[in-house]
Amino acid sequence: MLNSTTEADVAIKAGHRRLINSIQIDWDQDGSFSHPLTNLHPYLMRASFDQVWNGTAPEEIQLIEGYAAAKLDIEVSGNHGGMSLVSQFSPENPWSIFYPDSVLAGSPVYYSIAVVTELGNETFVQLRGRVRDVGVDRETGVVTISCLDYVEHLRDTITLPAYAIDIKYLSQGFKRGGLIDSSSLIDLAARSGGFTAGPRPGLGDYGETILSVPLHGSPLPEKGFLDNDLQIHKTEEWEDQGYSPSEAYRDGPHGYLAANAVPKGYEQYARKSYWIDPEDGTSSLSTGTYVFGCWVHWTEPDLYNTANLIELLYGDGILILRVDGSTGEVFPVTHDKDDVENVGEKKPLSSGWNYVEVGFENDIAIRSRTRVGDDEGSPIEIRSKPLSSSYTALTNLVHVQHVHPMSDVEIAYSPSDDYLQYIHKNITPVGNAQVSKGRNRATHTTRRSVEAWELIKEVAGAEFGAAYFTNDGTFVFLNYEDILNKQTSTELEIGINDIEGLSLRRTLSSVRNHWQVTTSSAHMAHKTVWEYSDSSSPLVDFYGEYYPAELISGTAAGRHEYIVRPDDRMICPNPYSLPIVAPSDKWSSEIPRAGRTPYANGSYVGDSGANLSTEQKWYGDHIRISLWNSLSDDVEYINPDGEYRYRVDGTRVIDDGKTTWTVSHSDSKDKYGVRSIRLSGNYWYQDRFQIETMLQEQIERFAYPIPVTDDISIPGDPRVQLGDVLELTDPYGISPTIYLQILGIKRDMSTGQGLTDTYQVEVIKSTTYGQWDDHKYGIWDQSMIWGE
Repeated sequence: MLNSTTEADVAIKAGHRRLINSIQIDWDQDGSFSHPLTNLHPYLMRASFDQVWNGTAPEEIQLIEGYAAAKLDIEVSGNHGGMSLVSQFSPENPWSIFYPDSVLAGSPVYYSIAVVTELGNETFVQLRGRVRDVGVDRETGVVTISCLDYVEHLRDTITLPAYAIDIKYLSQGFKRGGLIDSSSLIDLAARSGGFTAGPRPGLGDYGETILSVPLHGSPLPEKGFLDNDLQIHKTEEWEDQGYSPSEAYRDGPHGYLAANAVPKGYEQYARKSYWIDPEDGTSSLSTGTYVFGCWVHWTEPDLYNTANLIELLYGDGILILRVDGSTGEVFPVTHDKDDVENVGEKKPLSSGWNYVEVGFENDIAIRSRTRVGDDEGSPIEIRSKPLSSSYTALTNLVHVQHVHPMSDVEIAYSPSDDYLQYIHKNITPVGNAQVSKGRNRATHTTRRSVEAWELIKEVAGAEFGAAYFTNDGTFVFLNYEDILNKQTSTELEIGINDIEGLSLRRTLSSVRNHWQVTTSSAHMAHKTVWEYSDSSSPLVDFYGEYYPAELISGTAAGRHEYIVRPDDRMICPNPYSLPIVAPSDKWSSEIPRAGRTPYANGSYVGDSGANLSTEQKWYGDHIRISLWNSLSDDVEYINPDGEYRYRVDGTRVIDDGKTTWTVSHSDSKDKYGVRSIRLSGNYWYQDRFQIETMLQEQIERFAYPIPVTDDISIPGDPRVQLGDVLELTDPYGISPTIYLQILGIKRDMSTGQGLTDTYQVEVIKSTTYGQWDDHKYGIWDQSMIWGE
């Protein structure tokens, strides 16, 4: 419920009250809200606000879960500038105020209701969003404007990478440290629309973000690609042995999860590696500016060891962000091929979470700078010559090593070598998101593109949480515990005479005492990830279009590049040159996992000593295969019998299959018979332990009939929001007190009719008079009152 003053509370509950609708639309879409028809209040006939939680559970069990997109329908009529609004809102009309700009959809809208009090007007925001469409009716003279909240900002498609826990960990009994917290998926989707509780992603306008890994409960990158090297916390072992910290994630800055440190002495398990996309313009590595940023938590000296938190493999050197475990200082470091290190300015960390940033300018010399919080140093020269730009198979690989707790890793790049003074992050929180920690954990993802809002709906529904936008445009994800916690406090007390449409009934339709669930899991394994064949040929880029081609390494100098489309389960290819397999060696459907047999003019040339190296790396949405050839003849990978001989290895997501299991409530089954509900089909039903733990709580709630009520209507209260709890008193009627949680709101305000709210509600508890020694009516809690 929105906060209000005592004066506003009195005015809203008064028998005679005055409420004022305010609808502002930025038709110019420039943030000014200065268009002549921005203020629609003088023409307003009706405004109808509608927001309801929708979900995947059967309607009769009244389960609060899923998603809610708010809708606002506006009806206006009248004249402006000597013309009817119907004519004005017809952009094809050359005399319209909108002519010739015919695109009205997408314009920002701001809707509020003001309450007139003794001390002046008090305003309550109802919706911030976008115009969806505009319709005109010439016969009635009415213009209808339909708007949605900021869910329209979440229509972009995001691509999830393929990920799973390495089989080597699972076979040793380690899983918890590699699971994906559901909140991290919702956060990735929300960030795509600009919604975050923390600072805006990116390092400003002068450098392009080439790697972003939030670490808000998973290793999944926001920008960049996963490598095959993904270590995890050995939580099960460390917890049993009393090592700390044993959990993979902890509370981080701005309310999100963050990657936890590993126990001291186990630094090898802190590494997670990523690839920067060469398509971002970083493949040459000749000159340019690189800036690393992340949040680091500092507690005390020697709690953790000195560590390189971020390493970028640059040619045959390394650019490093390092923290000293003894002094708590952070600083930039360059490390060259001769193991010579050059150290930049050191700055101390404060207790708690710190934003740290180091930058490098690599030209004829290397300059660096260091930043902790708002304390930013000036660029200084730390090396008199650049790092070698010799290209290696590991160029563009980044190691993130959370030896200390850390989150929000970002790397920005500019091809200009003098941008170090310009590239820096604004660390002021945006504060337009509130994402609770998830209750579900995922074992894996497959590579797929999905609309951000659709992903949010899937993930929220899988754990019985709720996602929506508040009246002021803040994105919110509530887990199931949050929803239950909202039931512990009452936001509004109303009497039976204040409502219309109250009816209560108890029905067996709400009883679900046997839950059948289908979950699926997967693991990561090193396998063949692509094989050259008739049905799987490489592609070549011809002016932005890809065409099938033969895999041939020509005689021209330099690399020869081909593109391969990865399937949805490929995590990462092995970047190193593939081993050469002699014609006499075994080649079957399983052996070798990776290899190639080169031929020139039909003859095997694998023993020629020529440079026939290869490389396989991510490139945009594809895998780029690079071939080198120092022979005078073209080299191909088809033997004289026409058999293909080229295989790429790497890591893949391997399905473990589906498992169906049940959770039951024996007492309810004995009393009412078996009443089943089937949960399947949601991609995020994966880890059985997580789902089963949640259902053990859910089944207690639905084991017995729940009172069900129809929608109720009351005099509108602009402060009431989704999830609020109403306390309804009816001492001589249905029940002394009934508590209702709001699942949906329809708020109508029209000329001459005032403001009316219609709520879709769930009965969460009702009180009755106590009865001594009664198993149901003698329980000492707030569901019972004692009569005289």
